[in-house]
Amino acid sequence: MLCSILDNGTFEQRDSLLDKVLDSLENMTTSRDGSKLLENCIKMIGVVQNTKLNQILERVINLPATRSQNDGKVYFQDVVTNNFGNYIIQRAFDKSNARQKALLVEKIKQVIKNAPTSEFTPLKHVLKFL
Repeated sequence: MLCSILDNGTFEQRDSLLDKVLDSLENMTTSRDGSKLLENCIKMIGVVQNTKLNQILERVINLPATRSQNDGKVYFQDVVTNNFGNYIIQRAFDKSNARQKALLVEKIKQVIKNAPTSEFTPLKHVLKFL
């Protein structure tokens, strides 16, 4: 149903959905259904709602890079190494401008440097995509 709002909804319906996505973005990044919705939002947002797209991309990019402790927060490392979250990073890279792409690459480098190798399987998908 939510994807049908993205496809066929009015501007106001899509805008409302995107506001809700922004409100819960961190929680959506590593869950199956949440990441799928977020991925579709990134993929389907049109030019008319480019401001919302940039807000979503900036929120993903500005997640703290690496986890130093298990404090319950969502980190970029959690997203890029998550079986579902890595797709968000791939779509974000698709829709990013040059500055955002450079920031994404820097964050990924930080994750590679600091993440345990056991978390690299989903990260391989992101690296292959880049």
